[in-house]
Order: sequence, then C-alpha cells, then structure tokens
Amino acid sequence: MTTVDRKQRLATDIQTHFRKFMLELEAMPPAMVSMGTIPGYVAGRELTGNELVAHALGWTELGITWCEQVVADEGKGMVTKPTEGGQWNILDSLALRFYPRYGELEFKSICEKLQKTQRQLVESICQLAQETLCRPVAMPELSLEQLLERHVVGLYASDLLRLRYWKKGLGWI
Repeated sequence: MTTVDRKQRLATDIQTHFRKFMLELEAMPPAMVSMGTIPGYVAGRELTGNELVAHALGWTELGITWCEQVVADEGKGMVTKPTEGGQWNILDSLALRFYPRYGELEFKSICEKLQKTQRQLVESICQLAQETLCRPVAMPELSLEQLLERHVVGLYASDLLRLRYWKKGLGWI
C-alpha cells in the first residue's frame, strides 16, 4: 500500500469511526446525558455524557497538536510526550484534565465543538507530506499515523462500544 493510500485510509478511518460515535451520542435521550454512570477511563470513575465527549475532544485536539509538532522543524519535528507534562505510560492523568476543561459545556455545544475539531484534524492530516505521516515521530518508534490510529481512531471505536455497552446495561438497546 502506498503512502497516499495510507493517508487517505487514515482520514477515512477517522471519519467513519467518528460518524458512528456521533450517531450513538445523538441517539442519547437528554436524561441519559447527565447520568454519571458510563464506565470511565480511570479506575473507579464513571462519566457523564459530557465527560465522555470531553475525553474524545481532548484526544482529538492532541491529534491536531501532534500534526503541528511533526510539521515543525521543516518536517522533522517529534512528539516526545502526549502533552506538556504528560507521559506515554501514564495517560489516566490526561483524562482527568479533559473533563473539567469541557465537561461543563452544554451537551449540544460540546458535540458541535468535537465535530469541528474532528474536521480540523482530518484537514491537518490531508495537508501533511506523505513522508511526514509515516516516519517515526514518537517513542517507541511510532509514526504519526500509528499515534492517530491508536489514540484517535481507537478512542472513537472504544467510546462507541462503551456507550453501547452502557445503554444495553440500562435496557435502552
């Protein structure tokens, strides 16, 4: 598979998993949005609908930041840590940062912000040079494509399953 195919595939994967996740969010009755019973990312912590979306929004914004970091230094930039003060082996603390940042927004507003940010991420990916997407940029020798697949595409897919599992447990599906 060529690099061009990989860039297009990544953009398509992001859009496909995001669309499924958003359809599941849009189908949530308003009473469910504020329930703090969605299984969380930090052990022992349950989430509201807003916090789940805040988590997805935070990681999507990180994806844009990583694209910018990699483009820095004439395309030779690196992603040395997930975010300022963060570490690759301790990602729980990132989740705890995302909740207060966006969790208090109205559900419709935070979903709209997530949609806008996801579109920006796809645009950022489409503007990258082919080599930039596929060369190692993070430890341990991961490409930007792999980082985005793990932390953005994978997140949308797991959040979709998390929502469905939660709804099924409540008897909504």
